[in-house]
Parts: sequence; C-alpha cells; structure tokens
Amino acid sequence: MTSTLPARATTTKNKATNPLADEDEATVTTQRAAARIAGVSATTIGGWLRRGILGPKPWTPSELIMARALTRPRGVLSPHGTTSRWRVGCDCPRCADAHAEDARQRRNPHNQLLWDRIEAPLLDAFARGTPYRQALDHHGLTAQALSRRRRRDPDFAKAVNAALMAGRDPNLRHGRDSAWKAGCRCPDCTDYHQRTRKPQPPN
Repeated sequence: MTSTLPARATTTKNKATNPLADEDEATVTTQRAAARIAGVSATTIGGWLRRGILGPKPWTPSELIMARALTRPRGVLSPHGTTSRWRVGCDCPRCADAHAEDARQRRNPHNQLLWDRIEAPLLDAFARGTPYRQALDHHGLTAQALSRRRRRDPDFAKAVNAALMAGRDPNLRHGRDSAWKAGCRCPDCTDYHQRTRKPQPPN
C-alpha cells in the first residue's frame, strides 16, 4: 500500500506559507515550472526566493500568483533599460544590462567621483550652446559613456535633454538631417536620426 504521508507534508507546508492554498492544489517543484505559472522568468523566481517573497519549494499556483501580485509594479514605470525598472521587478535584457552596468559603476568609486565632478559643468556647457562633441572632449568623455549614463539614470537623461534644448542653435531646422550633420544632438535631432538611420547589415 502506497503511503500518502509526503502529500500531507506538502499540504501542511503550503497551508503554513499561504493560508489561501487549496488542500487539493497541485504543487510545483522547479523554478522553470513556477515561472510558467506565474508568467515571469525563472530568474525572477530566483529573485523572489532571495527576497523572501517565496518560501522553500514546493509551491502551489496560488502562492505563485500571490507573489506576482505582490511584486507587480503600480503607477508609472521608468523606461526599459534603467535600474529603476529593474528594481521593481523587470528582468528584460535591457533592464538587466542597465543593472549590471550600474553595479559595475558602483564598484568603481573613481568613476562616480568623476561624474559628481563633471555633471553640473557638462550640463551648463550644453545649456550655453557649446557644441556637443566639444563639450564632451573638454570633460574627457566619449559619446558612448554619456549614453550609458543617460540610460542608467533617467533623471540625468532628462537634465541633459533640457540643457540641449536650451542651448541648441535657433538658426538650424531641428529634427532634420541637416541639423544632425551640423552636430546638433538635441532630442528632436536625435529622435530624427534614430528613426531614419539605416540598419546595420549583419556580419
């Protein structure tokens, strides 16, 4: 005769961690299966375990759905590709990359000190109309470094956009190819360039 004690132990565990669990509810024992039920990635399930949102396996579907409801962000979200969105549970590749880059930068105190020193003068240079490349060169920056910083810090990105708008050349027709080729990197010209640039052929 087959013993039913393991099933009773599982039910007891699930009732203890989730009083709403159905005694007849099937349980899940792998993160991949749990991810399918919760509608998230297995990486997210691992994050829930580390944060204590989920207890030890096995889990019931109701536990997983409750965990998803507890971690679902409310209100306006930051854009993808930012650490702010990663912190509220998004684990898309862009947000994961932003988090990894932020962690790398935080491990480099010299880099943070550099930004603390040049951020305000750089914004001031943009607002005064200093050409984009000239301002970057003066502060020892590359366009790629500034782009990474803007992706990682949405507030800084907004400040850069505002400064570029304030200092852009009023004699140019912005949002056109001619203004982009003249070196303008204001939001209108950047948006035009991103919409119209030709995709790079695969290697």
